[in-house]
Amino acid sequence: MKRFLVVVAAFVLIGNSFVFAAGPKEIRIGFTVNDFNDLWVTFMMDAVKKWDERTPGVTVTLGNGQTDVSTQLGIVETWINQGYDAIIVKPVEIEATVAMAKAAKAANIPYVAVQQGIKEADARVLQNSVVTGEVQMQAVADKLGGKGNVAIMMGEPGTLIAQERLQGNKNVLAKYPNMHLVAEEVGNWQRDQGMNIMENWLQAGIPIDAVVASNDEMAIGAILALEAAKVRSKYIVAGIDATPNALQFMKEGRLDITMFADAKTLAETSLDVAMQLIKKIKPKDVIISDRLVTPTNVDEYLALYKK
Repeated sequence: MKRFLVVVAAFVLIGNSFVFAAGPKEIRIGFTVNDFNDLWVTFMMDAVKKWDERTPGVTVTLGNGQTDVSTQLGIVETWINQGYDAIIVKPVEIEATVAMAKAAKAANIPYVAVQQGIKEADARVLQNSVVTGEVQMQAVADKLGGKGNVAIMMGEPGTLIAQERLQGNKNVLAKYPNMHLVAEEVGNWQRDQGMNIMENWLQAGIPIDAVVASNDEMAIGAILALEAAKVRSKYIVAGIDATPNALQFMKEGRLDITMFADAKTLAETSLDVAMQLIKKIKPKDVIISDRLVTPTNVDEYLALYKK
């Protein structure tokens, strides 16, 4: 006669880590992200929680890098010492992740690199963020008719995704001699910083036709500053991520362009790849493409968040 154990699901905060538990489990996976306060990352975390809830025999621990390299490294080292079965890293800083991957390999623990194409990882789940930046800026160029002044708000400089989105933007600008980059500042993915940067640009009187932000939160910050100054209609504003907030801004005619960065698929694929490695299956690298969102198809992407 089989005996069945009835357990109650738990959502526990331990230090800088959330543990989603549904009773005794055999496999432990650590999934560390750059910052729990990053809005887009919260959608990844939600997807991790749901994946964990529907996957028997697995416990997933979420680690908060708190935008600090040493904090994230400490989390990974703890998981290595505790003998986790796999470690997934969405990095605070790309250069620091090589050491994490090497340490995991030395302990024979599979390491999945998220948004970082390092060769030291056992598997990589990526977004082609250069292409994302190119598609975003091309959409801006099309709206400007190939001429005008552009200002760029960048994400955290140490992250590969910020570097690649910026490179993609500049690749397109190089094709248009009548488009000029007149301002470029780091907004660290944050709405309040995007707002402050835009306010400073307005006060400085910099002639700008389009604001191109490396994520939606900075774009929304720019929009709020432009609206407060009653000059929103004079600017094109573009973001990346297609968060629900940004899509609603677009629906209201306040955001012109964004790119759908699929947090759910990125999280789920990373976990699926980790499971393959645990089972001694060597997976291929996965590239998830971001998609252009404009007012003509915004409803399609809003609907994705209702599923």
